Amino acid sequence: MTKAEQHKMIEVILYILNKTGGMDYYRLFKILYFANQRSLVEWGHLMTNDKFCALPHGPVPTMLYDSIKG
Repeated sequence: MTKAEQHKMIEVILYILNKTGGMDYYRLFKILYFANQRSLVEWGHLMTNDKFCALPHGPVPTMLYDSIKG
């Protein structure tokens, strides 16, 4: 992930957290997943370049999840 992509991801996360007042990271991941889907449908490109994988509690952006775990 490039610096510009990292910066964009941080901006998106901060925007979501400011609008919602905070939440756990699994809920944040789900919002990111559906926002990415909607961005692809409406504008033809993904909002973030992170890849999502399926886990028991829902979709998880792999690079963001690894950075939170690590």
